[in-house]
Amino acid sequence: LGPAALGRLASCGVATLLVSPQPRVGLLISGDELVAAGAPRGPGQIWESNGTLLRALLERLGYGVSEQRVVADDPAALRRALLELAAGCDVVVSTGGVSAGDSDWIRPLLADLGEVGFWKLFLKPGRPFAFGQLGSRPFFGLPGNPVAAAITALQLLWPALQQLEGGEVVLLPRLKVRLASALKRGAGRPELARACLQVDGDGALLALVEGSQASSRLGSLQGADLLLEIPAETGALEAGAELWAQLLRLPLL
Repeated sequence: LGPAALGRLASCGVATLLVSPQPRVGLLISGDELVAAGAPRGPGQIWESNGTLLRALLERLGYGVSEQRVVADDPAALRRALLELAAGCDVVVSTGGVSAGDSDWIRPLLADLGEVGFWKLFLKPGRPFAFGQLGSRPFFGLPGNPVAAAITALQLLWPALQQLEGGEVVLLPRLKVRLASALKRGAGRPELARACLQVDGDGALLALVEGSQASSRLGSLQGADLLLEIPAETGALEAGAELWAQLLRLPLL
């Protein structure tokens, strides 16, 4: 409920409401190479950022993370963490470990402890994604690259949390924009490219894509206003090309 709805309820004399509880989200981050931000970083290690990113994103969307674990790529430890999160939460979300490498244990563990509903998305960024059931709990296995994790959380996890909450599913608003400059890409997978929204002198809406669109580059998310919807069959695009885009803005009221 936003400020306007709460104000209207108060103006009608309504002081209390019967509401559905929010789903409790358990978040598992996996990887041998991860160390906490602020801690010394050794050779071959990276500072863990997906937990911070996803927790902040979910909070911005109105949801909290009830439990969060960072676990090395050890199948026994990951199994324990998955079972504990499933016991204490309504939804289990992981990031990392869902691809096909030798240290990617999440998908086989999900198959052993529950059911893999589907694996891999025809989407860029976001191909290594797993969905299924961990016992009776819905499970979302997000990619390990941070941009892909955030994009798949917006596209798939957020609508599911709204559905579990019992409310109307609200998606990001869509609008048509024109490219402010040419965009190089190869046909293959549909893509959600991060872009900034601009308005020209005639009031036309423009999308500016700057810098690398690599799924590991968090800078492509920072300050982005739009997710440009680029069809799979589309190759390089000229300036002025028209595309649908999702607006990365939520109502204030």
